Amino acid sequence: MPSSAQPTPPDRLPVVPVALFAALVATSWAYRADLLAQLVDFAAAPESGTPEPVFRLALHHAWVDVAVAATLALAALLLGTLALRALPGPRWLLRTTGAVLCVPFLLAFGMVHQTHVRLLFSLQTGLTSSLLWETLQSGEVMGVLQNAGPADFGPVLAPTVLFLICLWLLRKVPDAVVGFAGVMAAGVVAVSLLVPAPGAHGLPVETGESPVWFLFSDWIERGGDLGASDELAGLPGTEQLAPAGESGTDGPTPPASPKTSGAVASGQPSGAAPEPQVLRLTDPRLARPGPVARDLPPKSSKPWNIVWVVLESTGTRYFEGKALKNAPPPMPYLKGLADQGWYLSHHRSPSNSSATSIFAQFSGLYPSPTLRMFSTSKDNYVPTLFGFLGTSYDSFLVTPGKLTYFFPRDFLAHGGLRELWGFDEVPVTRNPGGEGLSKDETEVVGFFLQRLHKAKPPFAAVYYTYAPHWKYTNYGPKYDRYKDPRMIGDYHDNLWMIDQQIQRMVEQLRADGLLDSTILVFVGDHGEAFGQHERNWAHARGSFEENFQTPAILWQPKLFPPKVETRETSHVDLLPTLLDALHLPYDDQLLQGESLFQRVFRRTVQFHWGNEGMITARTEAGVKVQVSITEKRCQVFDLGKDPEEKRKLGCQNQGPWVQVIRDYVQFQKAVLPAYSEATRQGRPFQGKRHAVVAPVVP
Repeated sequence: MPSSAQPTPPDRLPVVPVALFAALVATSWAYRADLLAQLVDFAAAPESGTPEPVFRLALHHAWVDVAVAATLALAALLLGTLALRALPGPRWLLRTTGAVLCVPFLLAFGMVHQTHVRLLFSLQTGLTSSLLWETLQSGEVMGVLQNAGPADFGPVLAPTVLFLICLWLLRKVPDAVVGFAGVMAAGVVAVSLLVPAPGAHGLPVETGESPVWFLFSDWIERGGDLGASDELAGLPGTEQLAPAGESGTDGPTPPASPKTSGAVASGQPSGAAPEPQVLRLTDPRLARPGPVARDLPPKSSKPWNIVWVVLESTGTRYFEGKALKNAPPPMPYLKGLADQGWYLSHHRSPSNSSATSIFAQFSGLYPSPTLRMFSTSKDNYVPTLFGFLGTSYDSFLVTPGKLTYFFPRDFLAHGGLRELWGFDEVPVTRNPGGEGLSKDETEVVGFFLQRLHKAKPPFAAVYYTYAPHWKYTNYGPKYDRYKDPRMIGDYHDNLWMIDQQIQRMVEQLRADGLLDSTILVFVGDHGEAFGQHERNWAHARGSFEENFQTPAILWQPKLFPPKVETRETSHVDLLPTLLDALHLPYDDQLLQGESLFQRVFRRTVQFHWGNEGMITARTEAGVKVQVSITEKRCQVFDLGKDPEEKRKLGCQNQGPWVQVIRDYVQFQKAVLPAYSEATRQGRPFQGKRHAVVAPVVP
């Protein structure tokens, strides 16, 4: 009998590629639905309250998801066709093998999507190639896995589950149904192509991207070198920089531009990366020459205790109560301490990222201006405050957050910090946010107070808060003070809660009879943004004043009588200031900060490194020259005339300052690892060494 029977469905359809395509599209659109739900909190700018068309944003990019899925499915079809023709064996076995080989890829697809959305709402960045490589190289993979909660496994497994369901359906469902589903998907793509792009005010740019395409395109932009450790070596000069000025006019003329440029520490001619020198930035373009006089406080007969509180995401404008109209400042108790001590009213972090900011606080050095964080490197042996204090100090750090996830744990441990208590170490079980990122702040403070009570003087205790970090956990009616439905209201509630925890700490010290012998340091790690500028939310993806401005307070009446410090200060100034207060000797050439006990600052320029790839040189006159190494552009803000940074100027006459930035980048990249290695080996660095730093902990 002639073979006129219809072929079986598996022969009519390329089952594995079609199932793969359907699973990838379904996963991508489910991701967009989840993203859409989470973007509701980003939907209103704090000033205008105008809702952002987030639904239109998701729909506008739906075609990208289909294009990515189609590309991957066609690649699978091509490989499958070649395998069927070239390899022996039953066709069903080859198809089954192909389906099994799809599973690791599908798991990776799910992980990329879930990691992307988690990073987007925690670090305000998508999954970039440099971030992926840094995670792999630094051993942070386990930290990422430990951070994964039950809610993360569903999105990771979803592509595989959908793929298996589609395989089953393609063998059971008539071709007409499959064709109808395809037509519907094509309709969604057609509509998405017709939907105009929405305004992106207040939304991170990565929200509109396919996570897979975002990662791949980022890799392409970096020349295909996923693990490049020298991202900034090719930083262009002004002839290659696209001016970013919106007004079409030049920016302010740099106040000091020598005819020659060179290494920022030594005046060495520029060109190749300079040989490592001492660390102080002595270039005449950056500092005034000569020694400085210091007016030190009286020396104590007994060593001082230190309690250092790092305030997560605490910006100056919020601390001072300038962000919400007709609302009281959220930290009145800390404001009272500021009135009793030194309040650094013009203080800025040198970074918009926590790990690099903490590095600057405890090292007195600017962070490395590189996409890969030197601060979190396992090979970081740069001296810390705890090395200066020596082994006689009982030192410990407590935080509700993770110590395994982009935190400078090895830097602090190598530098002499004896105990580190974080999310996985503190004996607290309650996790109010439910995301596996932070333990209950109030309970962790309780543990910190117990540890503080047991500490034997002299001690150096560090508490690192977490609650003011996005997503601003709700701690219940007791701390619901601002009644504002927007994110900024939740953020202020968290600052209010932290203020009460600070009061608990001070009262504990007073009850233990230790307050009179303790120095209190309070400093924000960086600022926080709420849409004051386009696409600038939280902290880690913008280099505006709201990202860097943060309060800093030094309290101990015997050392720091009430004063409002109006000089421009930075995190790098805290260590030399504290060492002077303690009368501990240090080599001035191995720090980049200025002691506040100096009568005048030598520094004329501050540097800032933005996690999004922006390098900022900020002059005493308030001129900010910024170079983006990721977007290869330059921009200028004149804060004297434009304090809100609303008028972006071009860089047509900023060649000397761009050269300063290039020299600084080359110098800082070279000098920090060299200094770290010299410290690890216990040898002087360029003939210099601190007199009292304890040996590093291997």
